[in-house]
Amino acid sequence: MTFGVDVGPVTEGDLISARWVAHGHYQAAATTFHGHDILRHDTLRHGGNRFVEYWVIAETP
Repeated sequence: MTFGVDVGPVTEGDLISARWVAHGHYQAAATTFHGHDILRHDTLRHGGNRFVEYWVIAETP
């Protein structure tokens, strides 16, 4: 599998998001799928350098 970023990262406040594309092979056939990642980082504790929530949306073909 290889992953690439289609859009982003986009940031607003404590949220970071990106749209990605994955390319690979499944049972000898080439396949591609897309998805989104949304992460929230803790700006008050830990100096804002830790992600405290993560959501992923994978779009299957």
